[in-house]
Amino acid sequence: MTELDIGLDGKIPGSWDTYNNEFLGVSVHLYGTQESADPAAQSGFGKLQMQLTEFFGEPNRPWDNEETPPCIWETNGRTITTHLFNHRDSNVMLSVEDSVRAAIAEADSNAS
Repeated sequence: MTELDIGLDGKIPGSWDTYNNEFLGVSVHLYGTQESADPAAQSGFGKLQMQLTEFFGEPNRPWDNEETPPCIWETNGRTITTHLFNHRDSNVMLSVEDSVRAAIAEADSNAS
């Protein structure tokens, strides 16, 4: 994983990673505050989810046991994931990764 500077004075942390020297994905954390249940983070998550749903259809929500489960879209060979972290700090994570390369990395990890 490599730290990603997106030019916003460090207010939005991000990272990108590779697998076998090929680009795997990028992740940014939006609306971050050190307060739980921050209204701006909750609103931002809702807006982001709505926009991605308009573009890519209804997301998959693989875990029903969370108050706000992650939303996952599979499109154009990419996996797009959003997740609202809201208990201790408030943060919205947005990740985009190469679906095939991620599956290979996962299989290699499980084989070790």
